[in-house]
This record gives sequence, structure tokens and C-alpha cells, in this order.
Amino acid sequence: FPVTICYGDGPLAGQIAELVKNKENIHFKGMIPNEKLVEKLNTYIGAVVPSLWREGFPMVVLEYLRAGVPIITTKGNNVSQIVKLSKSGVEFQIDLKEELSKALETVASSREIFSVRAIQHFESHYSEKKWLKELMSIVAETISEDLVVK
Repeated sequence: FPVTICYGDGPLAGQIAELVKNKENIHFKGMIPNEKLVEKLNTYIGAVVPSLWREGFPMVVLEYLRAGVPIITTKGNNVSQIVKLSKSGVEFQIDLKEELSKALETVASSREIFSVRAIQHFESHYSEKKWLKELMSIVAETISEDLVVK
């Protein structure tokens, strides 16, 4: 079996650590500094983000994009929309094992291309610089409107 490494913290961290402590292929590392996380993620060939639900925007997706990790996700969820837009990974049909296998092969063989696209998408849509620019635009617009009202 492939090795699964989990990073993070939260109210269930203790239970998760206890649950996987004797598993050879699952390693729970707990919380690590963000810079270290990016460093660790840079070594990944890709990351599978399977979901049957149309959940919002999982933070792990931002972490993968920032680190340039290609994303392999199921078709039809919100993560698949990000993958399509950014061209930073591959989608697969959740109930077809062959599609997941093919997606893994595609990402492994084209990792550099997907990685560059992931980083570019992060920088152009979610970076600190981008968010500050958006925030300043909102502030400027609010000030401008406030001056017109008075």
C-alpha cells in the first residue's frame, strides 16, 4: 500500500494519532510550521483529494497549489472546478479504479507542467500580494463612495 502522511491539528488529532499509531502505511505528523509544510509538499508527486460532496474550498487545496503539488480529484466537486481552471491536475470518476490509476500515471509523467501551473494559479489568484491588492481596491472604493455621499 502507498504511504499516507497526515499533517495538521485539531480537536480530533489525539484520536487520529491513536487510531493510526500501529499502521505501517499511515503516519500522523501533527502540526508543523507552514514553511516546513510547503517544503514537505514539494517532494510529493501529487495529492489525491477525493470527495463525493460539493464542499466549499478546502484549505488543503490552497496548500497544494502554493507548493506546486498537482491535484488529483474526483469529477463533479468544487475542487475539480479549481483543477479545471488552473490546469494543475487531473480528475477521475470516483467509482472507476482504472481512471484513478490513469490519473496517477498522468500526473507522475507530467508533474513539472502541473506543478508550474499550480504555482502560477496560486500566485495569480490567492497569494498574499493578490489578496492585499483586492483589499486595497475595496478600501479605495469604499473611501471614494464615502466622499461622494458626504
